Amino acid sequence: MKILSIETSSPYSGVSLLENDMPLISLINHKPFRHVEELPLLVENVLSYTQITLKDLSFIAISEGPGFFTGLRAGMSYARALAFSLEIPLLPIPTMEVIYAEYGLLNVELCLRLKGDKVFYLRFEQGKAKGKVRLLSLQDIETVYPLIIKEDAIPPHLVGILAYKKYIKGNKKIPNLEEIEPLYVQAPEVKKPKKNKKL
Repeated sequence: MKILSIETSSPYSGVSLLENDMPLISLINHKPFRHVEELPLLVENVLSYTQITLKDLSFIAISEGPGFFTGLRAGMSYARALAFSLEIPLLPIPTMEVIYAEYGLLNVELCLRLKGDKVFYLRFEQGKAKGKVRLLSLQDIETVYPLIIKEDAIPPHLVGILAYKKYIKGNKKIPNLEEIEPLYVQAPEVKKPKKNKKL
């Protein structure tokens, strides 16, 4: 089973190709906020390196957020279009679960840094998320467990591994493509033009 795995919730795009839950190749673009330009090239490169074609893919895994608005929108739009054209499932995985899987701590508090001291925050206890992701300032967090602040690239192969475990080996229902949307914790920063100002 060939899995294409996409991660765009951080400032960096990442793509992996897996055979079941075994990563074959991972590529991360370390130019920030170039998701739209770089994501198709990363996919093309992982397929080229492995001699695997789009028609060989069984499903696509995508990190659904939270994260940076533009990255989430670009990644989800690209993944949905690809899944639709190939007629294969798109399997969303919460970004904070991906970060949690990266560190392997049973009890931990995770932050995905945005601008300045703003972070998406979620606590994990005994391997389970406690509550929902919140947008906080770092100084407002009162820690009980080790605190990890994530601000670099998120490993894309972990998105595919979690999708395989949850949907293929587990019993999580595969969602309909039209139901899948990015998980936004905050609205995008859009400024309205002043009244009577010509655009």
